[in-house]
Amino acid sequence: MIDSQDAWYENIEIAGIGIRRVSKFSRKEFTVELADIESHWLSWTEEERNHFAAAFACSPQDRADDKRQRIVVFLMERGDPAIWRKIALLIAKYINCDRAVEFLLARVREGVPPLANYYQALANLQAPECVPTLVESLSKHRAEVEKHPSLQTWGDRFLYLDFIANSATLFKITGKDEFRSNLKEMLEHPDKTVRQMVHTVAQVSDVTV
Repeated sequence: MIDSQDAWYENIEIAGIGIRRVSKFSRKEFTVELADIESHWLSWTEEERNHFAAAFACSPQDRADDKRQRIVVFLMERGDPAIWRKIALLIAKYINCDRAVEFLLARVREGVPPLANYYQALANLQAPECVPTLVESLSKHRAEVEKHPSLQTWGDRFLYLDFIANSATLFKITGKDEFRSNLKEMLEHPDKTVRQMVHTVAQVSDVTV
């Protein structure tokens, strides 16, 4: 059952849109035992692990349950950066605040890009102890953005996204205009994609630019 991507996704028909492939984990009643995941983890390929993590990341965030929490902990302990980025928001939701902050900040300090998902998760936690690390990383993102004044490659998008997400998180936690001004600056960027990033990040971070 869990050796196939079909185990985690299903086709559903959405009114006015058509048939879409969605994660089964988006249904609150869908569940899987941690023991099943543990028994298959070592035999799964990297692609299979990422398929599972991506589907699991769609779990509802309006409630936490013990089964999902145990899986989040397992993925924190046995995952890698690609998996951790996918479940960052679940870590903020399902894990004790102190442990979640410690884990997410460790990923920020490691600096394996992209980091935007970690910043969004930290924005949800709004822990003031995050600020020194976030300020330090913001200066690094600023330097990268200045080296790439326009979007020349697909990877350049993530440089800007990390800078914008970091700024939004710092603004949400501190309320300081110096971080909001970064977002306003990016709203004036000549590239439409960058401007759209600001609107998207501001919306998901629940900040007003």
